[in-house]
Amino acid sequence: YFALHEDELSYLVYDIQFYLYTNKERVRSTTEYLKIYPSIIAFGNGEFSTGGYGPSFVENWLKKRISHNQISEKPSRGLIFSKDFENEFMIKLKEYTK
Repeated sequence: YFALHEDELSYLVYDIQFYLYTNKERVRSTTEYLKIYPSIIAFGNGEFSTGGYGPSFVENWLKKRISHNQISEKPSRGLIFSKDFENEFMIKLKEYTK
C-alpha cells in the first residue's frame, strides 16, 4: 500500500506519470488530464494501481506546475514540461535512481 499526497516524493511520482503519459499521448487541457488521470494510476487495468487517489492532490500539483511555468502548452503537442523543467526533472530522477 502507498498513497500519493502533496509532498516532494509524491510530486516526483506525479511528474513521472505526466512525463510518461505526455510522451505517448497528447494532452489538450488540464481538464482532459485530470479526467484521464484515474486510469493512469488509480484505476488502471495494468499491474500497478493504487486503487484510489486524492483528486485535489493531483489538481494542486498540476496547477502548481502550470503557475510556475514548469508545464506549458504547445500548439502542436498540448501540455508538456517546459524544457528547463524537463532538464531539472531528469536530474532529480537520476538522483533518486542512483
